[in-house]
Amino acid sequence: MLLAAIPAAASLTYSPSSYSTTLLTNKVAHNTNTKLWIPEYEAPSALYNLNTAANRIEFANASTLGSLLTKWRANQNETPIVIAHFGDSHVQPGWQVAPIRKALQTARGNGGRGMIFPYTIAKRTYSQEDYTITSTGSWRTANSIQQPPKIGVGVTGFVAVTSDSFVKVNFKFKQSADTLGNINAALNFRAMNGRYEVTASNGVASQTKVIDANIDNQIQSVNFELPDTDKEFSFTISRLSGGPNAEFEFHGVNLDNANINGGVTYHNLGVGGANFKAIEQQKHFEQFASLNADLVILDWGTNDILYTNSIPNYLERTIRNTIQKVRAINPNAAILLSSVQETRYKGQRTTAAAQYSELLRRIAIEENVMFYDWYQVSGGPGSMRIFQDTGYANPKDSIHLNGKGYRVKGELFAQALVDALNNN
Repeated sequence: MLLAAIPAAASLTYSPSSYSTTLLTNKVAHNTNTKLWIPEYEAPSALYNLNTAANRIEFANASTLGSLLTKWRANQNETPIVIAHFGDSHVQPGWQVAPIRKALQTARGNGGRGMIFPYTIAKRTYSQEDYTITSTGSWRTANSIQQPPKIGVGVTGFVAVTSDSFVKVNFKFKQSADTLGNINAALNFRAMNGRYEVTASNGVASQTKVIDANIDNQIQSVNFELPDTDKEFSFTISRLSGGPNAEFEFHGVNLDNANINGGVTYHNLGVGGANFKAIEQQKHFEQFASLNADLVILDWGTNDILYTNSIPNYLERTIRNTIQKVRAINPNAAILLSSVQETRYKGQRTTAAAQYSELLRRIAIEENVMFYDWYQVSGGPGSMRIFQDTGYANPKDSIHLNGKGYRVKGELFAQALVDALNNN
């Protein structure tokens, strides 16, 4: 597979009529001395519309890859790599994230599952595909679909708040998921006007810590060590002091692998229904600093262009503001923009997906970030109908792929990313 690299941004000018041709003819040959960490991916022959020749990460030069490339080149047993993948309903269920996570962790080791959240508490949403949640107690919730969210959210895009004196939240990974093993489970929270006792347990071991009320407005984190975790663990939260106005805000759990110092941790931070304003609306985006991300994938757009089949006036400004907001906290992280597939809404094709692809490519050049053109890779105009006809997309809504289709998307992206890292 060949990797297209954009020439140095300073020497490049953009015009919609010529830029794509210029881009796709600037190719870097495969380095035969570089070990590939995953096999060359072969897309299903049924999806004849796929443009696998366009399956590449586009960027100006190696510096665009930031700390991601630095760490990829380093000793994998000592250097953790962290990826934060923001997005919408194409991301949240995890069908496309799972093969990306698997490919990168196969290459560099399993650094941990990353951030998880008790989605079923939030209602009107869905869990990720590899685990389920049960809980007790009464909860109020908010998420980044709301603009702004009615309760301040952090990087997961969700929050669950309880005033109850005792609650329990249980995470159970499916039988098809890998055994969790020795994990560090970092609970992200805000304890408001109360003192709490929190116990984490996996049925083999448990650990209890006392949490005092927040003295500032920021999300805090407390770590629990849970050795020999199979597929299930839980938190019990008991209020020790504080009256009816005491509240406990649950902002997610970050799972790290305690067995290794390096490896890849891949955070799925998708929120179904969200658009590109999501990070701008996160009151507690300061939580992002705790992730120490090396790659930040900004994977919105469908909900920005779908309903009007046009590029909203706010969108370019919002994209640039989001890039700057990420860089303000983590200036060394690589940032990647991903275009969206052409879909259908109320029987009409979302032809604005082509304009959106051009917009993101131009912004990527000017902001020195990476770009993945899923619009072109997926087949461009009319691609959703082909995905549906061949059994790789939801046959009802003409907007979403199905699990099989998202796995194809994830595997193609993983191949493109690994190629980019191995050839620079």
